[in-house]
Amino acid sequence: MRFSCLFPRPGVLAMPEKNSREIIAGWFDLLNGMVPHGATVELPVLSGSMSPLITPGSTIRIRSISAGELLVGDIIVFNEKNSLTTHRLLARIPPWGTAFLYQKGDANRFGSWIRGSRVVGVVDAIRDGAGGYKEIASREARKKAGHDALRQIILVAWNAGLIMPRFIKRCLKKT
Repeated sequence: MRFSCLFPRPGVLAMPEKNSREIIAGWFDLLNGMVPHGATVELPVLSGSMSPLITPGSTIRIRSISAGELLVGDIIVFNEKNSLTTHRLLARIPPWGTAFLYQKGDANRFGSWIRGSRVVGVVDAIRDGAGGYKEIASREARKKAGHDALRQIILVAWNAGLIMPRFIKRCLKKT
């Protein structure tokens, strides 16, 4: 889910408890790594790459952490071409370090590898349009997130398996 579309545009967002200047300031602070470790920022979501867990129109609470604190299954926020993106962490190489992370949106077919240094935070909670929070950083929620990550990895492998025969057939036609 890209946060470039999360960047508030006049007339698009209606958040009564926060004015657009606070949202913009929080977005820039998070993007530039100026949010203190452990502090939280709330930002609205307009993209659906993490559907059905995070739907457009909801607000997410992002806690600033380092990549070394992440667990597989966490919903991470990272800097991608001067915008913020939120996806699920599916794998880490090496598992104990922060070298490379494989991330994918739940609604996306494939993910990609990113450097751990690009991570700016993790999603702690999701607020829906009615104002209720769904905590996703609790122990039970993180255990479920690990299961969700395994399911996403299986889906990526399945999708790659479906594409591979077409790729091989195309290569054989060229020769």
